[in-house]
Amino acid sequence: MSLFTLDNLPECVILEILKRCKGEDLAAVSLTCTTLYSVTSIDSLWKHICQRELRQDVVDLGSVKSYRMLYANLLHKYKSILGVYQIEWDHYGSLLEIKYDAGNIKGISMEGTVEEGKIFDDLREEVLFTIKGDTYPPELICLPDIDPHSLTISFDQATGKLESRCKNSLRHLKAFLCRLEQEANIRDGDGEEFSFQRLRGFMKLRYLKEQLENDKPMISVPLILPCADDVPATLRKSDGTLPSQIITPGLFKGDYSAHGVELILFKYISENELHGYKVTGDRNVSAGKISLKCFLDYPVNPTLEEQKSMESLQNMPKVKRTGPVHELPKQRFKIPDQVYGAQESSAVHVLDHCFARYHGQCQIAYDNYQHPSFIPTNFVVFNDNLIGAVIFQLQKVSLFRRVERSFQPRFNQNVNSVF
Repeated sequence: MSLFTLDNLPECVILEILKRCKGEDLAAVSLTCTTLYSVTSIDSLWKHICQRELRQDVVDLGSVKSYRMLYANLLHKYKSILGVYQIEWDHYGSLLEIKYDAGNIKGISMEGTVEEGKIFDDLREEVLFTIKGDTYPPELICLPDIDPHSLTISFDQATGKLESRCKNSLRHLKAFLCRLEQEANIRDGDGEEFSFQRLRGFMKLRYLKEQLENDKPMISVPLILPCADDVPATLRKSDGTLPSQIITPGLFKGDYSAHGVELILFKYISENELHGYKVTGDRNVSAGKISLKCFLDYPVNPTLEEQKSMESLQNMPKVKRTGPVHELPKQRFKIPDQVYGAQESSAVHVLDHCFARYHGQCQIAYDNYQHPSFIPTNFVVFNDNLIGAVIFQLQKVSLFRRVERSFQPRFNQNVNSVF
């Protein structure tokens, strides 16, 4: 009886076995014998590893010569940082997506537009850093598209927290100031500059200056984006599908008047409560705070006459729902007469029906998040991608539009989200 060894196996079989290994284990495996060294040199094996760990069917190498080089130079060390984050940026915050892109890893900051009501516009994107995969060690470049200079990145595997340090504070501040001056030239229809937006920009500049001059890192914390699977089972129909009267949780762009468009993450915290958390914030209600609460067990169905007045809507009684949410009737929608500019609002006045309306709350605060409080609000579901908040005390209707794009899957899934 002959002794069984790997040499008895065809190379294709060994290759299939090695495809089950982790990328970091293959280097150790390659040192055990000449056969495994030879097989672990096959680039199709590393192509499979890269596709699996990036969760991509097609991995563009860019200027990197091979998949083995891509893994050794870039993914081995930096794959754990892939995913979505919230940048802790004073009151304001920012969405950060760290993604693989043609042989590089890019950190892309995303925010809403600086103009009021532009929830249908694309997010404003800026590449904060690039990690190049065609060099060893990989080169880390800060602001590659504006004024390239170096930075360092550290990552905590346990918490998922990311810290980045710019190595040339003067160049970084000059680049930020240049962009701020460009934003300050945006004017409204009357030719007046957006003072709130200039104020936001200068406050962010002051915070950035303090961070850089004191060699403090920019901190980003992991953000887990919810999906349809995160909807409580009790809210679903008997066949498991989602009713039109609720929304799939996820990331939305919201209209915050003079503060511009902000990013809100909606998630279910119970079978009867949906919360909207600020990914980006403002001087009143900061990033990371709850902006909206929706109470799904307290629907409301006002008549068109009752919808004419904010006072009538605010005084409607809270009656607890007795049946399933999918039995709530579709209803007419009208903007209250007191809403400023309602007739001119192209985003709102065309909406005349909604699938459901619920009692809710909106958080407000004075400057620097002083004296925060929750005020009564109606939460309106127009469809799965568009929701509204009728805020009585502010005499305003705010709309929230879903961010319809896919994001880089998080490699390190064993971390807790900031929300």
